[in-house]
Amino acid sequence: FVFEKDEYRALWKQSKQQCVKKFFQILNQIKKEKYDVAIDLSLGRWYGFFMMLLGIPQRTGFSYKKRGIFLNHKISIDGYHDKHVAEYYMDLVRFLGFSPKQYPMSLELNEQERQYAYRMIGKKAGSITKTIAIIPGGGKSWGEDRFQKLWDVENYACLAKGLEEKGYTIVLLGDSQDTGLCETIAKEMKSTPVSLCARTSLRELAAV
Repeated sequence: FVFEKDEYRALWKQSKQQCVKKFFQILNQIKKEKYDVAIDLSLGRWYGFFMMLLGIPQRTGFSYKKRGIFLNHKISIDGYHDKHVAEYYMDLVRFLGFSPKQYPMSLELNEQERQYAYRMIGKKAGSITKTIAIIPGGGKSWGEDRFQKLWDVENYACLAKGLEEKGYTIVLLGDSQDTGLCETIAKEMKSTPVSLCARTSLRELAAV
């Protein structure tokens, strides 16, 4: 069952009665499943409240700023600070009687990958001063709301040109969908930037 808040907010503006009706319909559908356990990752209090209202006996989650008052299996936290969020999530499965395996949550690059990155940029190790990488397509993962996170390509082109005039080497990065953006920026520059759009793997991108 997907509870999409934006849909309910839009419906609330159209008809409060229809919104309340739809909300209780989804609650009844969930209640019919007679769930034994619910895991709440919201850091709020409302989901815990509705899980209690639905009679779910084991309600597991985080008590952030004492908001977990309706949870009966909880971990008190004041934020995600000392480890990866995924590791916080895995802590919750201990309430289900499991001991989660530990996996490394960082990407470690080897020297070969680092040297390869230097060659891709066209520089030697230790000579990367005054080099700036730009990823003009960053923010696409927001889907329909990506316009909130995507800067106009004209602005990137202006920025790249200004940095170029100050003596910086520009490296353009992205995937196959970003080649058009990178080409637009490159055309505005006096010299040819290092364009690696659609030319790197994920590890190579990290190395660059």
